[in-house]
Amino acid sequence: HCIILLGLPLLFSVATGKLAFDGFRHYRLSPMSARALSRLRWLETEFPAEPDPLSGLMFLTRPGRKFTSVDVLVPPGLNAAFLNLVQATSAMRMQLIHKDYGRQLALFNQENARAHQQNSEALKRRRREADEGRVTGRMQMNHNFYRSYAEIRRSLIELKDRCNELHPGTCSLERIGRTFEGRKLFVLKIAKNKSPDSSKKTAVWLDAGIHAREWVSPATALYIADQLINVGLPASLSNANQSSLTVIEAAEIVERHEIMMLILYNPDGYEYSRLRNRMWRKNREVNGMRRYCRGVDLNRNYGYRWGGGAGSSGFPCADNFRGPTAFSAAETSAVRRYLESRKSRLLMFVSLHSFGQYLLIPYGYQKNTYSKTHHEKMMCAATLAVHKMFAINDRFYALGTGSDMLYEANGGSDDWAHGSLGVPYSFTVELPDEGDYGFLLPGYLVPSVGREAMRGLGSLLSSARRLEGQQEDAADSANAQPCNRLMQNAASGN
Repeated sequence: HCIILLGLPLLFSVATGKLAFDGFRHYRLSPMSARALSRLRWLETEFPAEPDPLSGLMFLTRPGRKFTSVDVLVPPGLNAAFLNLVQATSAMRMQLIHKDYGRQLALFNQENARAHQQNSEALKRRRREADEGRVTGRMQMNHNFYRSYAEIRRSLIELKDRCNELHPGTCSLERIGRTFEGRKLFVLKIAKNKSPDSSKKTAVWLDAGIHAREWVSPATALYIADQLINVGLPASLSNANQSSLTVIEAAEIVERHEIMMLILYNPDGYEYSRLRNRMWRKNREVNGMRRYCRGVDLNRNYGYRWGGGAGSSGFPCADNFRGPTAFSAAETSAVRRYLESRKSRLLMFVSLHSFGQYLLIPYGYQKNTYSKTHHEKMMCAATLAVHKMFAINDRFYALGTGSDMLYEANGGSDDWAHGSLGVPYSFTVELPDEGDYGFLLPGYLVPSVGREAMRGLGSLLSSARRLEGQQEDAADSANAQPCNRLMQNAASGN
């Protein structure tokens, strides 16, 4: 079968204005045979959404396994030909999710603008009342909308200042590099304990927003930072034993760990997704001679197993273009420099993504390939975490390696952290939802996602401490039993 494009002009609408996605159809396809899966992979490879998204297919999720659904956006000019091809493929189930994706995007934008405006008005009211002496104290940070890069940066400065008011010298904003377009990359560092036991790995890395269109991940990371500083830090300075579980977990994290958070990994791509193309995934660097096909998939640009096997592309127009060399991107290179100088202290590496609701561990570059030292421990920690996360919102997270659960992908950050850097515990978290909203998750759901992510992070760190022998009190010893039982069951085959 061939798709012949006749009379479709090469429209550079993305270069001159904002892509509205009017008339784009959102399909969910389920390949029920190897042939159907192969056809989806062929479509993804042969019809990229660059350089013109009006003449290509936009895959929101990647074809990975039989029976696993794949979401695709189809522009108006390709719809008839796309349907003919899919309907001629046996064992391919198809569901129309949205007849006009542009309408869904417009509703999402309207809701976010409304929430943003309400927040701005509330801040103005608060400042006016404070000037008049009618209120005292701080106003809680609003997490019900998606911020711009500049607003995220201002929020980080606010959190850093608040942190150092509570406990001087605890927080810092460290500039670790610049993006291709010159934006600064900031790591928020929370280190209450200035004299940690050098024999123990206690440092935690958390990043978010490596893929531009995954807005809920930096929003969730900012929520976690807010909770650690404004809930956990005050509790750690007092007696938190009588507090809620949420407060205790936040206090334990700041008391026992050095936390390093790259809240927005890919600000160039993020801003482009805000202002031009909401479904943009990569960064924004120029790829050699292909000036109309920009960007590198930063989560295919890491050095561990870079460029080999499946899951990344050498074609600059592809959404998963791995770059000309490992760490060729300014962003990944900056993160590598920062973490390599701190690797002896790193206990855990966590990268927040969306969507799908998965808790993934290495290795993602090849199926049936596992850590020789920590696979059982990471699975144990992940199993306990998904149970605790489920208790927050009744949302279930599937767990396993990325290659076994989704698809093979080389050059990933979690593989590099564990395989090259030697971080014992490495996780990728695919945040909600399971596809109802997809990348257009309403901002009002961010706090609920943040609560379960916070619970998951606390559980992962608690399990890692126990599994690494960092038990510091009787409560830790008692809490170690469920994990030990899981480990024993895994060893016995039960």
